[in-house]
Amino acid sequence: MNIFEDTSPHAYRNSPLRVAVLGASGSVGKQTLDVCRHFPDKVELAALAVHSSVEFAVQAAKEFHCNYIAFADE
Repeated sequence: MNIFEDTSPHAYRNSPLRVAVLGASGSVGKQTLDVCRHFPDKVELAALAVHSSVEFAVQAAKEFHCNYIAFADE
């Protein structure tokens, strides 16, 4: 399965797919950020959320020019 492959004959995306990554500091979240890093012309990080990894979230937001960050630590 390729998320970038156009399966519809009428669909055309001329802008990157915008994604929000929940749990960005976890293993799946980090893999998702790797995909964003590898395909910057196809995937744009719109928002990210972490539990308490403030440093990680700030660094990722700077790298991906992400304007929205959510923290869940109480």
